[in-house]
Amino acid sequence: ERLAFLTVGVLHLLNCRLFIFSLQFISLALAQTMRATNPLWVVLLGFVFFGDKFGSAVLASLVPIVSGFALATGADVTLAGSGLTGIAASIGSINAQVLVNVVSKSKLLGHSKQKAVPHPFEVQFWSCLFALVILVPLWICRGGFSRLTLHWALASDSIRSQIVSYA
Repeated sequence: ERLAFLTVGVLHLLNCRLFIFSLQFISLALAQTMRATNPLWVVLLGFVFFGDKFGSAVLASLVPIVSGFALATGADVTLAGSGLTGIAASIGSINAQVLVNVVSKSKLLGHSKQKAVPHPFEVQFWSCLFALVILVPLWICRGGFSRLTLHWALASDSIRSQIVSYA
């Protein structure tokens, strides 16, 4: 059961990191437009991983989504070089988000050999905890703590007192 939560945590972290990475290469407007293609990826991943069948109405509703995606992508960025990298990262982010939702829903509906169906807060807690356990060492290894102390030292006394008062 904890393996599913670990999977959700890793996918959630991957979703966030890929989305932020994509913003280095494509505009925020394009990245958010691409997130609107979520139903397309739900249908594709549902078919590939679970053999889900979708009716013609659902499939027909994907046509405007794909058309809008093609229009937005073509208007905003050329599909070469770093633009393609940003688009690929954004699509990876969307797929990770879809898989987070699919695995979470599966756990909440009890579609595995689990003893009890977890509460939604439990799914959220464990997946976030696993993501944090993965993220903190990466943050430290990438110099996060030293950057944090540098920013703290450069902050004015009033900013520091506001931060401390919120904590």
